[in-house]
Amino acid sequence: MEEPRKSELKRHVGKVRGFNRFYTKQIGLLNEGLYGSRFSLSEMRVLQEIWRQKQTTATAVRGELGLDAGYLSRMLQRFEKQRLIRRTTSKSDGRQSLISLTAPGRKAFLPLEARANTDVAAMLKGLSPEKQARLVKAMSEVQEILSDRNDVLSRRSEESPQPAIAVVRSAGARRA
Repeated sequence: MEEPRKSELKRHVGKVRGFNRFYTKQIGLLNEGLYGSRFSLSEMRVLQEIWRQKQTTATAVRGELGLDAGYLSRMLQRFEKQRLIRRTTSKSDGRQSLISLTAPGRKAFLPLEARANTDVAAMLKGLSPEKQARLVKAMSEVQEILSDRNDVLSRRSEESPQPAIAVVRSAGARRA
């Protein structure tokens, strides 16, 4: 017979995975390309991070998103070849490349960002103001609780990249 603690953990794992399946379907992450685009979720998040920062480094993007360095490097090379991003040498540190979206990169990304906002707004409009507030509060709590765990995983990945790679893969990051 299982210990109560292991049984409880197993039940919790099932609930979290069930929620993940529900929410990925709810927000359309299971479709071929995100929002009918040619971009995977990982690619979209990288473009979003570059856009959000205006000008950033691969190291900063990797740190923010927890992506494998090789995977991110290949993705950035593809984006550069497609002229979605531009790399310039940092004036303060010649070893660093600063990455920014090009005009074609913004043209490809911004409609998808707008679509994401529209889709979330539509989902929220279907809820009463009270349910919207509950949902946003619950999401904030989940983010806060898991942020502590992500800090631990980040520290562990600095020591050995394997745990971070496993987390990214298990979270469903698709390789393009």
